[in-house]
Amino acid sequence: MPDINAGIRNNESGMRGFVSRLDDDFVVKVPHWFRNATPKCIKENCSKGILHPNKFASVEDYYGHHIMTFDNIAIMKNATAPGTYTRVGRPFEIPYASGGFRYYTGHYLPTCANLPQESFDRLAKNFKELNQIHSGRYYYEPDTENPNNFLIFNGQFRIVDDLDPIPIEEPNNLSTMVKPLLIKIATEEEAEFMPELVPMRKEILRKSIIAATRNDLPQPQSYSEEAFIDRAIELAGLEKDALEIKNAMNEKSIGKIEEIFR
Repeated sequence: MPDINAGIRNNESGMRGFVSRLDDDFVVKVPHWFRNATPKCIKENCSKGILHPNKFASVEDYYGHHIMTFDNIAIMKNATAPGTYTRVGRPFEIPYASGGFRYYTGHYLPTCANLPQESFDRLAKNFKELNQIHSGRYYYEPDTENPNNFLIFNGQFRIVDDLDPIPIEEPNNLSTMVKPLLIKIATEEEAEFMPELVPMRKEILRKSIIAATRNDLPQPQSYSEEAFIDRAIELAGLEKDALEIKNAMNEKSIGKIEEIFR
């Protein structure tokens, strides 16, 4: 367990609470309304905490599992230890007009677009693994409404926060990738088409489609998922090629995909 004596530091706020680093291996997650999360409180209550087996252990880059919970506090594995990281989209606490747009266009998009294909392949592999895990008829998907539930650290994507149960088999597909990476800027904010951002968005889409194809992710299962993929194609400036892209995806032809994106 973490070095509690090191204290709570580096608070970072999110939609459901704030997350703070305990040490290089663990973080603590606390609801916004619960303000008694002092190092003393955590140290005194650790012995009373409930340990939770990790059913998502096979999902290599998932860091939202609650290792231990007590008094509205959750201890989780640290997704970014040690080092700096990039949040997907716009950081929740930075307004769009006060640096959020600059972060999104000047930091997040180029960081994501410049990741190697292997990073996208690994993210798709995580989704493939997640599709195999279920509790009865309920499967699991990440909260893609909030792009900050995905981080980029050491050249890899990492998934944080809780997973949502859903009564649909194998719910994770290409739309699970492009929605946070391309469409959502923040929870209640979606990307607009901007010609100057097309090259970066096109690269992210190309790598996402190849990764989904290589890992045999399932086809979209709803109109809304199809709509997210259509929107990602539009943001990448490839609307006129949409049908050809979808045909290549259905054929699982990476060669044709690469040719379209040239």
